[in-house]
This record gives sequence, structure tokens and C-alpha cells, in this order.
Amino acid sequence: MHKVTNTSKETQSFWAPDEQGVRRLHLLEPGASVDALIDADQPRFGKDGPFEVTKSRRTSADTEAAAKPKA
Repeated sequence: MHKVTNTSKETQSFWAPDEQGVRRLHLLEPGASVDALIDADQPRFGKDGPFEVTKSRRTSADTEAAAKPKA
């Protein structure tokens, strides 16, 4: 999981799977951020791209717990 922040002055978008594996379109206004499952090696998320990418505080254990049905 990565934290993706829009560092540009325009709204940006990208596709990423959610916890259930369904691809979602994320629209980020300037300065907004979201936790997402991305391939950080894609050029769009690189040094010269419109996004700043950092490791999220959310762990894979958190993601697995969120995906399990509650009894």
C-alpha cells in the first residue's frame, strides 16, 4: 500500500485495485492524497510525474483484516 499525493496544480487520476481486487479510478485534486495499491515503478508515479508516492502506514495485515467478512 502506498500513499499517493497529487503534487500538480490540476486534478489527476489513476486506476488502482481496492482491497477486493476491483480496479477503481482515483481522482485527486491538487494536494489531495489517498492510500492505494499501486506499482510505484510506473513512470506516472516516478520522479517527474504529477504524484508523490510514499509508503503507507497501513500494513498488509490491515488490508487482509479489512477484506475478511465480519462474523
